[in-house]
Amino acid sequence: MLGANDVQLAGQRPSSELKAVVSPHIDFERGGDSYATIWEQVCADLREVELFVVFGTDHAGDGPRLTLTNQRYESPIGGLETDRELVGQLAEILSADNSIENHAFADEFNHINEHSIELASIWLHRALGRSQAKMLPVLCGSFGRSLEDGEPAVDAHLQIGAVIEQLKEIAIQRRTVFVAAADLSHVGAAFGDPEPAPPDGETREQVRSRDEKLLRAITHGDRQQFFELVRADSDSNKVCGLAPIYMTLWAAGAKTGTWNGYLQCQADEADTSFVSIAGAALYG
Repeated sequence: MLGANDVQLAGQRPSSELKAVVSPHIDFERGGDSYATIWEQVCADLREVELFVVFGTDHAGDGPRLTLTNQRYESPIGGLETDRELVGQLAEILSADNSIENHAFADEFNHINEHSIELASIWLHRALGRSQAKMLPVLCGSFGRSLEDGEPAVDAHLQIGAVIEQLKEIAIQRRTVFVAAADLSHVGAAFGDPEPAPPDGETREQVRSRDEKLLRAITHGDRQQFFELVRADSDSNKVCGLAPIYMTLWAAGAKTGTWNGYLQCQADEADTSFVSIAGAALYG
């Protein structure tokens, strides 16, 4: 695992308005340095925000699918009210999806045990303190099938595209920040790879190089390049944040940004598997 001294900032903070944040969703013991770095950077930009749309990985969900809830995420330091009116608007759009019965709520119970939005939202609440802002939590099902040749692009899903357009319109009317609760690569025997990935092996640097390409695409707001980089190697690094990051880039329309807090976190006792994480602040 890279230590605290390896947390790095790539680029300087732009002067334009904050549009989105990419935050890890790994546990705090391993990822605390990365969380702290990104949320400290954006803290001052969050005070006047009226709505936070938090896209999180649905580790138990198929997709492409967006799963809503009318419940709110509580934390030990408080919580934001879920924007139920907006939930209703988006659920009505998703209900037109004939390929999935009850698209918006069929997997709603996944919110109960899903840690992605939960862990990122704790840092959001910490940064805000007392706030009248509302939150829209959205779990994103896997994009796995969309990576296969011949499968339709996520953008071709009419109802998901319509939800994104609705969120873009809302963001014009209300000060909105989008959050992707997303980790990056998952590498080693703990994740089904045939070869171990020890700290002193070449795999770590190879993964870091690929991750940095992903982060550059993210900080340019280029969701298509981000997706194609993952698809180019058939998602061999198992980027579990693919869906929420893609949705965030699509909705936020950011043009520039910075990434920081890159860590490779130990994922087994022998330290031959790891999860990579980083944060990003996106502006436009």
